Amino acid sequence: FGFYFNQPNLKELTMDTIELNGKLTAEDYLKNIDGKLIMSKNGDDIEVFHTVQGEGPRTGVSVIFVRVSGCNLSCSWCDTQYTWNWNVFDQQREQMFVDVKQVAEKIRSFGVRAIVISGGEPTLQWKSLAKLIDVLREDEAEKGKWFVELETNGSIVPNDALFDRVDEFNCSPKLQHSGNM
Repeated sequence: FGFYFNQPNLKELTMDTIELNGKLTAEDYLKNIDGKLIMSKNGDDIEVFHTVQGEGPRTGVSVIFVRVSGCNLSCSWCDTQYTWNWNVFDQQREQMFVDVKQVAEKIRSFGVRAIVISGGEPTLQWKSLAKLIDVLREDEAEKGKWFVELETNGSIVPNDALFDRVDEFNCSPKLQHSGNM
């Protein structure tokens, strides 16, 4: 099990106290339209691709990258503003609701047993992510264990559903210079 860094100087956020940017409300993210993820799009498809992990203790490992949409922060230097900044990007063009089984099917198609879930802020979609991980792990007995990493801004404490399913949390704390204080 990996590490989690709790940021100093930020009030503790829970799934009930999230303030979001854009048109979707915290309630939209929390209910996640049962069994669906709010995914970032890459053209007409979801942003799920094979790459090499570039952050954390598993840097250099072959992984499947899964980018979800939505964030509770609005960092001035964010390199994925298309996942949350609806003042600049077209929400209809940049995100889509996708059944977790479809996302799992796409992840499995690459033949790699390690995933990195990123965003935006993945912890906003904890319910659907827990379902996604459960669906992926259904084949572990015959094909081997999945290794699941979750990249987070660290402003929301993951709940037990994520702690029980994620092998490693990679935290990128957002301090005062991010424009969120």
